[in-house]
Amino acid sequence: MFGSLGDMFGGSLGLFNSSGEGYLNSQGEFVPRTCFTAGTLVHTKSGTKKIEEVKVG
Repeated sequence: MFGSLGDMFGGSLGLFNSSGEGYLNSQGEFVPRTCFTAGTLVHTKSGTKKIEEVKVG
């Protein structure tokens, strides 16, 4: 799967580690990339939900 255009440019500018485990944000902090398998339960403000039910916002 392809990342965002910003991800692709960030990689070409050396903002990612070579393993693809994360990237540097605009403050220069390392941010790890994390994946969850379907069905993983996560805690939200409205209770526990499956990861695929979580929406941005």
